[in-house]
Amino acid sequence: MFKKLLKYEYRATARVILPVFSVFLLLVLCTTLTFFVSQYLLPGALMEWLSSVLAGLSFLGFAAVLVVCSLLTVVRFYQMLGDSGYLYFSMPVTPSQHTWSRALVGTTWTMAFLLVCAVGLFVTNISAEINFDTIFTDFSITWSLFAILLLCLVQCAAGIICGYFVLFLCCALGAQWTQHRLLATFGVYLAMGAISQVFSIVLLIVAWLFDAPMAWLHSLFDISVADGVSLTEYFRISLPLWLMLLGTAILGGICFFVTKKLLEKRLNLP
Repeated sequence: MFKKLLKYEYRATARVILPVFSVFLLLVLCTTLTFFVSQYLLPGALMEWLSSVLAGLSFLGFAAVLVVCSLLTVVRFYQMLGDSGYLYFSMPVTPSQHTWSRALVGTTWTMAFLLVCAVGLFVTNISAEINFDTIFTDFSITWSLFAILLLCLVQCAAGIICGYFVLFLCCALGAQWTQHRLLATFGVYLAMGAISQVFSIVLLIVAWLFDAPMAWLHSLFDISVADGVSLTEYFRISLPLWLMLLGTAILGGICFFVTKKLLEKRLNLP
């Protein structure tokens, strides 16, 4: 049943996300063509201005697609806590499966969009500056660099899932006030956002006082391009990434567990 629920969620969200994504790709294509024309075929102030305007619109489109992916996922979970909840909870699906299905679908769309944008940026701007012969002839460079990139990719996916779980928790807590559900959800979101920002600022200040971020980034870059990197050295330098992944998993697990309990025991559908 969980697979059927995932299939239904993908179909329901694709009807909104794919048209928005298509418009964004068309806008990026127009921006690329305009830039090519302004640089090689018809150089001039007008074409450069048009290229700049389209580039700005492409950036806004990028943000819009991310907002649509996130907002659509949260709205579909939020609807489950209202009048549609009677239908959703009458299905032979547990609250945990409802929560996971929406988080996985939202994360899939968001990650797919980010990967497409990253690949496009790499192909159009970065690939020309990289010597692939040097990278693939040295195994130490290959495995250490791609191991770090893979770890960053996993951290990105875990962060997106954790972010959705946090938003779901805000919705579940706000649903406890049935008469002012939307207002309560927004208030909980602001409160949790303020707490997380204060914690992040304090953590960054402490880290910068010891010059930790820059030293760690230098070390991370060094093992990405160095010869003969040992597995022990790799885990030592990449330890902060593993700790961030662990912290993300713990935070996401706590938010998921509390949301699950609210849906199972304390949710009061209007």
